[in-house]
Amino acid sequence: MESDPIQFPGDERASPFQCLLFGKITSISSAPFVNLLQIYQRYSNQSCFQRRSKRHTLSFEHRSRTRHGKEDGRLIGWFNTIDQFNSVNSDANRVILHLINSLISAEFLVLKCGFAEDKASDVRERLYLTYGTTLAGLKALGFEVNDNEYHDFVLPIELIQEDPNLRSLLQSIKQRKLLFTDSRLRMAVKILQKLGVEDCFQDIICFETMNQHPPETSLSGEMLDVVTKPSIEAMNIAIDVAGVDPHCTLFLDDEEDNVSAGKAVGFRTVLVGKRVKSNEADFVVERLVELRQAVPEIWALGSDD
Repeated sequence: MESDPIQFPGDERASPFQCLLFGKITSISSAPFVNLLQIYQRYSNQSCFQRRSKRHTLSFEHRSRTRHGKEDGRLIGWFNTIDQFNSVNSDANRVILHLINSLISAEFLVLKCGFAEDKASDVRERLYLTYGTTLAGLKALGFEVNDNEYHDFVLPIELIQEDPNLRSLLQSIKQRKLLFTDSRLRMAVKILQKLGVEDCFQDIICFETMNQHPPETSLSGEMLDVVTKPSIEAMNIAIDVAGVDPHCTLFLDDEEDNVSAGKAVGFRTVLVGKRVKSNEADFVVERLVELRQAVPEIWALGSDD
């Protein structure tokens, strides 16, 4: 029997926040985004997994290059049995989900776009770093990729479940709530619908919002004018579209680079999904349902004035 959603009462102080800007779809859910065992079962028939699997043992090495050119390498872990997916902590859960998505995106490049198997991962990384998303990069290079087909291939949307505690939390917040994501609008709406919180947000600032005009195409690999987080331009677009005072806006995101950019334009910031607060984060919560304890000012009287 499911427990009742958590209730979030207010207090008697005046709130400093007029708007909350949620910066990542996958960081807003109060429960694990998806079960890693389900992820494995969903993708285990893909050849990219079969090449990296041996006797149900998977190893992941996280080697990602940020858009600032830095490299971060760390061994995430060895999984001797599939069941161990269920015991991974939430921070590693997010990293592994990202790595799985990277593998599957590269697989799409091989099967649907004709890239060589040994080049696909590097191409996917360059597309992501240059164009903000792999899909945007493929389109900018002239590939006729259907959005629905791409997302259905690479994202486990069907595994997302409704989150009543998240809904209760969002409904208890009287200020305006906006989603600020690099995803395309259709995908953002679809995930919010699966979580059962679509009607909790007043607006969505997404890839199309930040890129009103299609980027110039190039096959040379040069940097093109695609706007995504963590650029300051993206943050300023969000401020203009939302019509908010950044100093009265709380920005929540699970990427430290995004939090840093938000802080640079004046947002108060919350780092989600971590246990240790970064320098640019005013608050940190491992799960969003902890927001009531971390930032009680949100629920103060007068917050909806």
